[in-house]
Amino acid sequence: MESETPSRHIRIIAVLLSILLAWLTYRLIEKPIRFGNHSKAKTIAVFVSMAIVGFAGYNIYKRDGLVFRKIAQIHAGNEGDIGFETYNKYSNQHFYLCTPMDVQKESLAWDPPRIRCFQSKQDAPIKIALIGDSHAEHLFEGLAEALPQINIVSYVRGGMVSIDDKAYQLIFKSVINDPNIKSVILSDFWAMRLVNTTPDSSLGFEDELKKTVNALLAANKKVYIAEDIPAFPFDPQKCKFSRPFSLTNRCVEDRATVYGGHSRYYPFFQKMAQENKNVEIISMAEYFCNQNSCGMAKDGILFYRDTNHLNINGSRYLGNKIIEQHPQLAN
Repeated sequence: MESETPSRHIRIIAVLLSILLAWLTYRLIEKPIRFGNHSKAKTIAVFVSMAIVGFAGYNIYKRDGLVFRKIAQIHAGNEGDIGFETYNKYSNQHFYLCTPMDVQKESLAWDPPRIRCFQSKQDAPIKIALIGDSHAEHLFEGLAEALPQINIVSYVRGGMVSIDDKAYQLIFKSVINDPNIKSVILSDFWAMRLVNTTPDSSLGFEDELKKTVNALLAANKKVYIAEDIPAFPFDPQKCKFSRPFSLTNRCVEDRATVYGGHSRYYPFFQKMAQENKNVEIISMAEYFCNQNSCGMAKDGILFYRDTNHLNINGSRYLGNKIIEQHPQLAN
């Protein structure tokens, strides 16, 4: 019901209750059975009880629970998919595997052959390349549906999005050499990359990103650097579901808590955008946060599938906001 490690007071209560229940079980059940009279009758009663419990358990399992029980009636406080399965299936059903083939062959996969590399149109020239880790990947569906007339491709790798990283080198080579690709969107789990940059380079975070952006600019690409979304300390189940005995139905967190690292990378993004007119920042925090707090749902719609990845609703919501913010992407 709490979906992750419960609060300290809940854990203390659970431990005290377990001690009380263990003592009651010993006093009222174990001692009378072990040391009382009528041992033969008690043996038969215990055997019959075990058989009844076993049958009841098997019956409940086959029926997938007792849905009439009030505790089993989970109420969705906010509508939206959670976990990765629904999101991944949607991509496989509605989009095409990415090109060129040599990049596709090096792509990551959830469960082979479920490749994590898609484009929105099958045969049209690619106009927009979305490059980065899973924080780039979750922007693809929303952008693809917000730009139905344009072929947009999503190239996903682990680690920092960098031209020096071996995992990204073939991607950047392909993008730089493709004259049809006019715009490149770089997105990443930036707060994590502040600590862990590419292992294939001795450069720091800022120098590595600057080198990558400059290589794209030299190839006459328009570069967009996507600010990251908030990362929450609780699972979206707490926001999506409410149960009769659940102590929390939580969707909001203090802004300072969920936006760690933002103040360390965002000024650098601003500096790069100020220095070159072909570099723009895609702002995203403003669509989930106000001055004091950030939320993973709005107006009954859940936007997150885990603590730091958008679900289908969230991708669509943010995709439309990005195009409103940067309408030139539609050209």
